Amino acid sequence: MRTTWRASFALTFCAILLPASAVPAAYTFVSVADTTGQYFNFSAPAINADGWVTFRAELDSFHTGIYLGHDGGVTTIAHNNATSFQSFAFQTPGINSAGDVFFAANRTGLAGGGNGIFYGDGNSTNTYALNMSPVGITTFGRPLVSPAGEIAFRGSHIEVAAGPIRAGVFSALSVVESSSGAFADFGNGNADLAVNDQGAVVFSGMLDTGVSGIYVDTAAGGNAVPIADSSGTFSNFVHSSPSINNQGVVAFHASLDAGGDGIFKGSSGQMATPLVIAGGVFSSFAPVASINSAGTIVYSAITVSGSGLFAGPDFAADRILLAGDAMFGSTITAHALSNASLNDAGQIAFRYTLANGVNGIAVATPMPPTLPGDFDFDGDVDGRDFLVWQRGGSPNGVNSGDLALWQSQYGAAPPTANSTAVPEPATLALCLALALSIGIRRCQINGSVLREGQL
Repeated sequence: MRTTWRASFALTFCAILLPASAVPAAYTFVSVADTTGQYFNFSAPAINADGWVTFRAELDSFHTGIYLGHDGGVTTIAHNNATSFQSFAFQTPGINSAGDVFFAANRTGLAGGGNGIFYGDGNSTNTYALNMSPVGITTFGRPLVSPAGEIAFRGSHIEVAAGPIRAGVFSALSVVESSSGAFADFGNGNADLAVNDQGAVVFSGMLDTGVSGIYVDTAAGGNAVPIADSSGTFSNFVHSSPSINNQGVVAFHASLDAGGDGIFKGSSGQMATPLVIAGGVFSSFAPVASINSAGTIVYSAITVSGSGLFAGPDFAADRILLAGDAMFGSTITAHALSNASLNDAGQIAFRYTLANGVNGIAVATPMPPTLPGDFDFDGDVDGRDFLVWQRGGSPNGVNSGDLALWQSQYGAAPPTANSTAVPEPATLALCLALALSIGIRRCQINGSVLREGQL
């Protein structure tokens, strides 16, 4: 206990000498829109390659619209009014690389009535497809759009005149799978599908046999291949909204026969493998995953520390945000993703709720790589990074290897003249020497004993 107290005193002494500063995350966060203005509520957003974000929002005026956030502003794509659209299903709109936003809507009588899929860029709104009769597509769900503009959606259709209405999955305006075939249904109202630039469509569905799963169809006309199904270790895929990248890799949520759930990845012809499953720090997961061309997968999870957003299986290294983190003048309490929330630049669009009651749409952008030992991501290795290490904020916590890395890199890319002053090298050396001299003899850090020579 005495040596532990001495080590603690040494580190506290150094903390007094070093200027305190908050540890920045590996991402920067920008709010696109929030409820401090005209907006009342938001859907989960989608993002394109340029970081443009689209979302559905309800307004304080009780109107509803489809919006596009870009270049620091928000553009109205469509709005419910007497002359055009009557309503927009609660949805995440689709967006392509060109910034065209696609959405499902019901038209007013003055506009001709019916329902369909429409698209716009803020300057004009155009019709992509309308419900047809007596044969054809009768209803349209949320349109999913790949970067290159491939479109897929769930809906219903009539195959023959006066025939029954069938549920279906559609690529463009062609039937991919129909409930008139091997499938009984395709997920539910909370489950979305996805499409990549090659036109491969991934969706959740249940066969007539009662087996449910995640399926990929690379060619319209009943060629669905299971990525995972309930005939094996998986129990169900309720509400699962999968995502697919241009390499054909699918990310999805599923529950297991053994209990618990997880986020998984797989591709056609290969057995799905877990990215992360419940257990340890992770308790459960939201049923949405988003994957980009690099294979990065983002997801939401409930952890022992509260709800969080992650870009990989490691709680510490892959954490993007966690409930209680400071954000936009308050702290974040909740968030939500869509299966189109991640782009190839690693940017993540999400809906957030703050402790002060504000909710909104934000984009998290990864910060550029930093120098080894730059634990506070400010472009240099100095005394502030030692403080981050001391507080457990380096990649491996209060770890002797991280301390040695900081020591070897100290002074790299020194701060500019107008940056915050740090102690003189002699003072830093004194801090380090004091910490090391105590630690080498014997000290206890985070419950593990470091013996002589381990530092």
